[in-house]
Amino acid sequence: MKKSFYVLAGKYVEYEGEQTEDIKFAHSFNSMEEAEQCVIENELTVCQICRIEVYFN
Repeated sequence: MKKSFYVLAGKYVEYEGEQTEDIKFAHSFNSMEEAEQCVIENELTVCQICRIEVYFN
């Protein structure tokens, strides 16, 4: 089973009275190491939202 690693970053916004995520950065990688390097190089930890999601294909 193959894994994909997605880096997502953005901020929280209010939309129609609900708090929702406004994702401004999304990119996929083949390894966790590549995804972590992307977070570091793009200084994404300063964003309100910064996470790596793992999907099994």
